[in-house]
Amino acid sequence: MKLPEGFINNISELSALSGGDALQGLAAALTETEPAIGIRRNRRKTTGWANPSLAEVEWAPEAGATLTGERPRFTLDPALHQGRYYVQDPSSMLTAVVVEHITEKLGRDDLIYVDVCAAPGGKTTAAIDALGDDALVIANEHDHKRVGALIENLAKWGAPNVVITENDGRKIGVLGAIADVVAADVPCSGEGMMRKDSDAVEQWSQRLVAECAELQREI
Repeated sequence: MKLPEGFINNISELSALSGGDALQGLAAALTETEPAIGIRRNRRKTTGWANPSLAEVEWAPEAGATLTGERPRFTLDPALHQGRYYVQDPSSMLTAVVVEHITEKLGRDDLIYVDVCAAPGGKTTAAIDALGDDALVIANEHDHKRVGALIENLAKWGAPNVVITENDGRKIGVLGAIADVVAADVPCSGEGMMRKDSDAVEQWSQRLVAECAELQREI
């Protein structure tokens, strides 16, 4: 896979900035390594997942696991459709770690959590498991094409006190300061998908980056 020249140039420029050394090796990682295969267990349900190739995710030892070897056909597994686990990149499991930390700091279980850009629901379900059962979760999605997946995944997860809304994330603030925690996994130019999807490489452009940045600021 060949990365866009503009992307490579951007990485070189950013690498020269303070803290930019963290980008060293990014291009090689995108082109020469395989994406991690991870699952996150539903704390409310027994997963029944028996696979010798499972390894704990360091920052989510109780729920997260990575798989080695060939990717299973998850859609053929009844446990997936029962909401016993969610297929998720291990890096996204950090959501639960952050939410757990916030919950401990606030010292309350009846928090109101708003996910502004929630579909397809992976990070929302991670937050749900990190919150207490008395918390209220409002999962919002602007893209009508993605709302169906959000509804399905949250229904399968089976958590109480979850509301799904379909609104423009830039306007949800009209509700006022109702939330204790606001999460916004805003639309992006998709570099993180380059290892998984060739379309992410082909669609990348400086214009797309600029458009996404403007939308992110508005949200």
